[in-house]
Amino acid sequence: MSYKKSVFLGGTLVLLVLFATLFYQKVYVPKATFATVQMKQQDFSVWLRGIGELDAQFIYKLGFPITGRVMTLAVDQGDVVEQQQLLAQLDDTELKASLAEVEALYAKTRLEIESTQREIALNKEQYDLNRLTYERYKKMLKTHNVSQEQFDQVKSAMLKSKISLETAKIKLALSKSEVSRVEQSIKVVQAKLDYTQLYSPVAGLVIERLVEKGQSVAPAQPVVTVLDPNSLWIRAYIDERISGPIKVGQTAFITLRSMPKTPFEGTVKRVDFQSDRVTQERVVYIGFNQPLASFFLNEQAEVRILAETLSSAKTLPMETFATYKERSGVWINRDSKARFIPLNILASDHDHFAFEGEVSEADKVLVMAKNKKPLFDGASIKP
Repeated sequence: MSYKKSVFLGGTLVLLVLFATLFYQKVYVPKATFATVQMKQQDFSVWLRGIGELDAQFIYKLGFPITGRVMTLAVDQGDVVEQQQLLAQLDDTELKASLAEVEALYAKTRLEIESTQREIALNKEQYDLNRLTYERYKKMLKTHNVSQEQFDQVKSAMLKSKISLETAKIKLALSKSEVSRVEQSIKVVQAKLDYTQLYSPVAGLVIERLVEKGQSVAPAQPVVTVLDPNSLWIRAYIDERISGPIKVGQTAFITLRSMPKTPFEGTVKRVDFQSDRVTQERVVYIGFNQPLASFFLNEQAEVRILAETLSSAKTLPMETFATYKERSGVWINRDSKARFIPLNILASDHDHFAFEGEVSEADKVLVMAKNKKPLFDGASIKP
């Protein structure tokens, strides 16, 4: 080998050594350098998250129980209404005429009762008189002081007055029965007249007006929809795998899509007992602790529910969480060597997780980063 060739090979070797040194110091070493944190033992609040939409517990679709033509519409969408405020009214002309007719019949029947009662009083007086005459003639017939013909005439007069009295009593009973029937008819017509007026059952907000003035409506056909603002809640959907700890009365926070920087305090009001078979989610209803000044039904919302608090739990930041050989845990720095510690994850939120496992406050837990090369147990690292 010539001298020039030997020099060339030597120079090339030196360059390779320099390149390898630079690669180790500039490329390899940074990828093997990890920031570290230490475990903290503290109370850990378990927050469960879900997505839902703004709804209300009490939404009333109001309509008339009878058929009719809408004569008055006193409210429109967006109007605030008081409890028992008139919302709409049907045409009641025919019903008022029917009411006047049955009331007139009632008055006529009452007069007939009064007349029959006077007739009964007169017939009874006549019957009592004829009966006394009959008893007297009956005694006189036995002593032959009156003839049989005279006795028969007195008896006939007594029987006629008795029949007249009984007939008048039957007539009175029929009139009283008619009064009862007419009274029921008045109640029916009056009830139908009441049905022509539609009132709000609560103080609330009109969110829909479904008909217009002059339109004919069928029984139970919705005319207006009224919402009770105090019953607003979020219909939230929570993955059934984490929904077990949720209970009525738990604290929650609600963030509406239109106000992402204004969380509202809330309380779990209801938890459905069935999960959706398709999405495998449970529906949780979360009410607002304070009334909303403005709102939009079906608006998307995010909820956080305080499901439980773990006392004196071991906690670490989420960026330390790692998986290795299909196990969950963290990497720690022990004597500049990476060691994987498997953990039992108890709960987690967006920033931290609580766990059980062999990690102490003295251990230096590695913070994972995407730009770092994958670790293996025993890999050399620098703090």
